[in-house]
Amino acid sequence: MRASVTVEGVDGAWTVTFSDRDNELLDAMKHVVPSADRRYEPAERHWRIGANTRTMAAVCETFEGLGALVTKPGTLNTPHPDTRSSDQVEILEQKCRALETAANWMRQQITQLEEERDELADRLRIQTTQSSASGNWADILFDALPPDLRDSVFKALTRCLHPDVSGADHTLQQELNAARDNWRGV
Repeated sequence: MRASVTVEGVDGAWTVTFSDRDNELLDAMKHVVPSADRRYEPAERHWRIGANTRTMAAVCETFEGLGALVTKPGTLNTPHPDTRSSDQVEILEQKCRALETAANWMRQQITQLEEERDELADRLRIQTTQSSASGNWADILFDALPPDLRDSVFKALTRCLHPDVSGADHTLQQELNAARDNWRGV
C-alpha cells in the first residue's frame, strides 16, 4: 500500500511527512527538490523543504501521479481549467516536468531491474548447466575448491573413504577418483 503524504506550510517553508517509509516517493521528491532546499528532521520525522509554492505544487502533483494520497493546503491545489492564468500555466508546465522526471526515473529503475534479472537468470543457467554436467558430489566439490586445495582435500577424503582403510563401499572413493581425474584432465 502506498504511503500517504501530508504537506504543510510552516514558518515560510514546507514540511512533508510520510505515513510510512516509501522510497519511491522519497526519491521522486529528491528529483524535484534540490538537496540544498531540503533536509530531514528526525525528531519531528518530517522533511523541511525551502521551496516556492510552484515547486511544492509540483512535488504534490508528482506524489499524486505515483498514487499517493496527499493532504495539502489549498494553495497547492490545481485551479479549475477555466480560471488558469499564465502563472498557473507555468505551474502546470512545471508539474508536467516533475511528472516526466519521475517517469524517467521509474523507467531507469525498471531497466536496471530487468538487467539484474537477466544477469541472475544467466548465472543460474550457467550454474545449473555446470552442476548437471558434472553429475556427482565429488565433481561439484572439485569445481568449488580453489586449485591449490584440491590435492589436500583429495588426500584427506581418501583417508576416510578408501575401502581398504574404512571398510566402506568403494563407490564413494571411485567417484572421488573420477573427479580428481577430470580435474587433472586424465
